[in-house]
Amino acid sequence: MSAIRRKVEITDRRTHQPWYTTKTTPAFSDMVVKLHRTIITARHIRNPAGRPSREEIAAVIRAWEAAAA
Repeated sequence: MSAIRRKVEITDRRTHQPWYTTKTTPAFSDMVVKLHRTIITARHIRNPAGRPSREEIAAVIRAWEAAAA
């Protein structure tokens, strides 16, 4: 993961979850959730170019929501 992308993810997390403002390293549970989402995404996106279609993006979002329920 590039440093820019990591910074964007951190900024996004802090915006949506303000209790993370002083956090400098991820918690184990954060890493598990990220891994879980990555595995789910890999199962639903079969495009080797790395540019998912709208249908693939929708399938991943539905899978994430189902996993969170």
